Amino acid sequence: YKVTFAKVDGLTFEKAQRAALDDQIMESFERAVKALEAEGVVAITGDCGFMMAYQPYVRTLTKLPVVLSSIIQAPAMAATHSSSAVFALLTANSRTFDKKRLLSQSGVNVDLDNWVLVGLQDVPGFEAVALGEKVPAEKVQPSIAAMCRDLQARHPKLAGFLLECTELPHYADEIRAKTGLPVFD
Repeated sequence: YKVTFAKVDGLTFEKAQRAALDDQIMESFERAVKALEAEGVVAITGDCGFMMAYQPYVRTLTKLPVVLSSIIQAPAMAATHSSSAVFALLTANSRTFDKKRLLSQSGVNVDLDNWVLVGLQDVPGFEAVALGEKVPAEKVQPSIAAMCRDLQARHPKLAGFLLECTELPHYADEIRAKTGLPVFD
């Protein structure tokens, strides 16, 4: 299938982390959605997990399905496990991640206590995400896998992992192999 890209001018990683939605960003989203619709796309997706903050706004701009972040999978994860299941949400930066706001915008009420936020901002090499550089996979993968194993040991009810950052799907197989748990990205 064909993938079509449209840039949201003015929306930077820093602004997405703050969920900034000023007139420039709103107009840019409107232009991007119109351009994608004109290209005949069948859905609109985003390339940063922090874009979940824009999900409510963007879905008002179109009749197409809108999936701006992998976080949209949180309700499905919760619905398919026991109510006492715990999930790990891996993010590029836990210091700027508003768990309550971003999970609530997934469309279904999820129990925030069942979600453990894991920030990767201190993993050696992962600072490349904030700098807009290439992440050295061979350097960060062992640390991410070890963090997930440690998390599993500390949380016996851990039922799965949700990878919020676009840079993380590369590590899904390793996380799955080291923990034996499902990974959603």
